Amino acid sequence: MVIALITFYLVLNLVLWWAAPRLLFFPPARQSALLSNELTLTRSDGRRLSALWLENPAAKVTVLFSHGNGEDLDSIHDFLLEIRDGATPANVLAYDYSGYGRSEGKPAEEETYRDIQTAWNWLTQTRKMAPSNIVVFGRSVGSGPSVWLAAREKPGGLILESAFSRPSQVVVGPLPMLFQPYHNYARLPRVNCPVLLLHGTRDELILPHHANMNFRRIRTLKKLHWVKGAGHNNVFYTDPHGYRRVLGEFLKGVERE
Repeated sequence: MVIALITFYLVLNLVLWWAAPRLLFFPPARQSALLSNELTLTRSDGRRLSALWLENPAAKVTVLFSHGNGEDLDSIHDFLLEIRDGATPANVLAYDYSGYGRSEGKPAEEETYRDIQTAWNWLTQTRKMAPSNIVVFGRSVGSGPSVWLAAREKPGGLILESAFSRPSQVVVGPLPMLFQPYHNYARLPRVNCPVLLLHGTRDELILPHHANMNFRRIRTLKKLHWVKGAGHNNVFYTDPHGYRRVLGEFLKGVERE
């Protein structure tokens, strides 16, 4: 009986490892037309990524945005304008993961790490922006590369919306797994900048306890903002006024750093 359980557990881990790209990434149908202000970033291996640079002349901070697994630059364009033109103005750099939109390649966890590092390098090396003036913002699956980057670099802030603690728990529940893609739970204690968590109280995909787990793991200045009645994909649109206020306050705090 014990051997059977161990075998089942190992097989489950193997299946989760094999299925991870199919469970984590759902690229929308590609659009051919370029967006205004769209540019191309080139990774160190030569792969080209589509990115959107939205500049605000009044901004003192820049948001590096990583979108959800069913989004791309085309679908989040209006939301990015909300960030750019919010109560606290911000420049915005968003990018499409490998295999999304007009970015080359295929999506995978390790590829998204290379993708976000490329975007970060463009801001800090090409645009010569101070890391302390950059806020890393990840939504849903975008929380994975965002936490990875924030634990590795020194941004001025980190924002996580509808973020998981361990994505394996979304699939198999609390059963501890050997394979842990995007292990936010393990990486968050290494983040040294202020952190803002945004989560819907009725998130049906990444249940609210993920936000509580993430909050407890953060060892720096932190805030958890619940959006009452919001599910997984409508956090902003459920309470746009409250969302703008909380986001503006957080970005204003980074301005003072």
